[in-house]
Amino acid sequence: MRGMGTSRAALRAAALSLAGLILTGTVALALPAGRGLDATTLHGFMGLDRPVVDPVIVLVTQVGNPVIYAFLGALIALAAHRRHQPRLALAIVAILFASVATSEVLKVVLAGSRPGDWISPSWSIGGASWPSGHATAAMSLSMCAIMASPPARRQLIAAAGAALTIAVSYALVIAGGHLPSDVVGAFFVSAFWTALALAVLRRHQEGLAPTSWRSFMRSSLPPYVVTWGLAATLVLAVVVARPETVAGWIPGHERFLLGALSIALIAQAVVMGIARLLGPGAADARRT
Repeated sequence: MRGMGTSRAALRAAALSLAGLILTGTVALALPAGRGLDATTLHGFMGLDRPVVDPVIVLVTQVGNPVIYAFLGALIALAAHRRHQPRLALAIVAILFASVATSEVLKVVLAGSRPGDWISPSWSIGGASWPSGHATAAMSLSMCAIMASPPARRQLIAAAGAALTIAVSYALVIAGGHLPSDVVGAFFVSAFWTALALAVLRRHQEGLAPTSWRSFMRSSLPPYVVTWGLAATLVLAVVVARPETVAGWIPGHERFLLGALSIALIAQAVVMGIARLLGPGAADARRT
């Protein structure tokens, strides 16, 4: 019965992901307020573009390169197979294919739904941009890496996956290739297929159940605290180094800061939600 309970929990997660995808698309493509927040956040990100960050942008967005994506995905599936989990390996391949294919189909179906002149007189995003294929690739690889990882390392992999997904998403928007809603929509595409795959896997596996929230937070907080601590340290260093510049820059950029923080929090929430569905983490694995 536990397998059935976990399957239902995964189906609920898939339904929530689908709802998040529909809501993001509606706000981004149909509502003027959503388009305005998108444009404001995009302009803020593009203002961070400097020659020194260009190599970093090129590097982190390589996960969306089809060859590299396929190679990394094959390594993850192989890792699952070597742990004697052929069904999981097959599910990983299905997630990696279905998530990117879904994003590409949605791009074609929704192409032209965005007017090109509302972003900026001098800059426009291609009509076929929602959701982002690169962000879908980053999130899907992160999800599958979490699924293939041993329980003792799961939360560390989850934290690293969230950091990678956020880095890729920020890079895409800084380069002006995607709007913030494009990457958020991509998160939900990946989460939907991952949760759906977990629902199928868990239906046929006895004795598996989602970790309780208390146990999950106890095991998962340390790696996330490190990740956010490093980010906070970087921000603090900038503030200390140039306090007058930061103080003068924040007014007028509040909506950009809100948008940037939302991308990071949604990415982390999606990753943590899937990690919880997988069952015991490091702390629980040591006790069993």
